[in-house]
Amino acid sequence: MKPIRPAASAALLALALAFAARPALAQRDMYGMGGASTSDTRRQFTAEAREKVGALMAEYESAWGSRDLRALMRLYGETATLYPSGGGMLTGRDAVRDFFGKLLPAVQPLRTSIVEFKAGGDLAFATLQVRYAMKDAAGERTITGTDVMVLRKDWAGDWSIVTHFLRQDDAAMAAGGRSAADSAGSQ
Repeated sequence: MKPIRPAASAALLALALAFAARPALAQRDMYGMGGASTSDTRRQFTAEAREKVGALMAEYESAWGSRDLRALMRLYGETATLYPSGGGMLTGRDAVRDFFGKLLPAVQPLRTSIVEFKAGGDLAFATLQVRYAMKDAAGERTITGTDVMVLRKDWAGDWSIVTHFLRQDDAAMAAGGRSAADSAGSQ
């Protein structure tokens, strides 16, 4: 039997160390399961969360457009907090229901677009561009704004809105001088 040369033994040692450093990844690749890195796993989690939150937003738009207050409230957590653009803070599903109960009769279908999304653990954060028409004593006007939602995933994997900030663009506020909720409440 011939002795192993130093260069060959160094190469074998380097190869052994490379596989020893990442045994799970090497084993997963060996069986064709793919060796997902931490960043790949995070990207996949974020993509799945964004897809589920996107579906929730489609339900939100549908409930808003059909003025289905009950369906809209199912998307909010029991202890949800709403920050209307006119100021103040509404806490709990009943307070949020009262706000939307006044607003929904005066609005037309809502369109949203997610412009920023982050997720981690059981929380997600979405910044949305929103646009809808509103009819009040002054006539019909278009409301545009930016909403920020914080959503929480429950034990079953379902997402709900736990915090919702509403912000109308300055041009919309200047045109009517009031927030959409203020206008709806004064009818």
